[in-house]
Formats: sequence, C-alpha cells, structure tokens
Amino acid sequence: MLNRKQVDKNQRPLPFPLDPETMQEFKLFFLLMILSDNQDKGITGYQLNVKYKFPRTSANRLIERLIELDQVFASTTEELGRTQVLYKLTKIGKEHLEHLKETWDGRFAEMTELAPLDRLADPFKHERDFEKLISHVQELETKGDAVVFVKGFIQNVRRDVLRQENNLDILNRIIKELDKLLTAIVKQKTLSKEEINILLRQIQKRIEAKRVSKGEGA
Repeated sequence: MLNRKQVDKNQRPLPFPLDPETMQEFKLFFLLMILSDNQDKGITGYQLNVKYKFPRTSANRLIERLIELDQVFASTTEELGRTQVLYKLTKIGKEHLEHLKETWDGRFAEMTELAPLDRLADPFKHERDFEKLISHVQELETKGDAVVFVKGFIQNVRRDVLRQENNLDILNRIIKELDKLLTAIVKQKTLSKEEINILLRQIQKRIEAKRVSKGEGA
C-alpha cells in the first residue's frame, strides 16, 4: 500500500481519469447499475433517458453492445396499446457488473487513500482541486460524456457521505464499548491486564462484526 508521503502530489490519480477506454468502461458500469436496480420489471430506453438522463444515442449503442455480449436481453410487452422493449441483465451481465464493482471499488479506495475524503467530495474548497475539476471538463468530447461525468461525480460524493456516516457510526460504537471497558476496569479489585486484554479482544470482534454488517469487512 502506498504511503501518502511517498506519492508525488503531481502524480496523484485524478478523481475520474477520462481516457476513452476508462470513460467507456464507466459508462457501461453506470448503465449496468441502472439495469440492476430495475431488474424485476426491466427498463425501457425511454425510461433510461427520462428518469436517469442517460443520452438516448449513447444508451442505445451501449445496450446493443451488451446484447451482443449476452449481458443484456430484450423482451417486448404491450402497455396501453403500445409495444415496449424492456431490458434486463442476464447472468453474464450480473457477473460482469460484480466484476466492475470490484474494479471501481478498488479505484475509489485507492483515491481515498491518496487524498482526504473532503477533498474528493468537495473540489470547490481548494483552488487546486477546483482547477483539476475544470481540467476534466476540458477533456469531455460530447454532451453525453458530460452527463456521465457529473452522474459519476454525484455517485462518488454519495459514496463518500455514506462512508463517513458509517465511520461515524463505528466510532460511536467504539466509544460505547470503551465506556463498558472503563466500567469493568473500575470494578476490578486489583489491576488485571489479562482481563483487559480479553475484553479488548471481545470488543475487537464486535467492532469487526459491525464493520462487516456495513460492508467494510471481509
């Protein structure tokens, strides 16, 4: 794991690298996430455009590619006398989504290690971070890229908010556990380091279980 001091500030990864290959992968990831959220009923191209502001041309092109890769299947249904095409993930599509989740979780985790959370979530606070944000915009090629970029930005901020909320919850739990430990120590007739160590290990297990329940553990 890289130490923050070992990384040249000018070489830190940008919040969203926008080379064409990475942008395309992120678009696919974003689309697969939407399809997964609507897996029960399926979703139409119109809903992708209206509800999620996904550019229609870009969505259609990606959907066609995913169908060719057997990651998405299309079915037709009648509603109010009109034929609708619904899209859902296949088993292969679900597996690919899980792979992309791992990939992007790793990237987000790496970015978190290399920069404070508030600087990732709030590039408007420091001039240097704001200039980086502006430089990303200059690399956009289409309106669709801009929409996907901002959607990804929002998702990243929401992830950071959730992570900080989870961290706060964990810290509050640790305080409660330490309060219990303090009470147990006060009740000791004489200092028992062995008992304290046992209690600390018990606390460690409970905190670890708490982290796992929040999706932070193994």
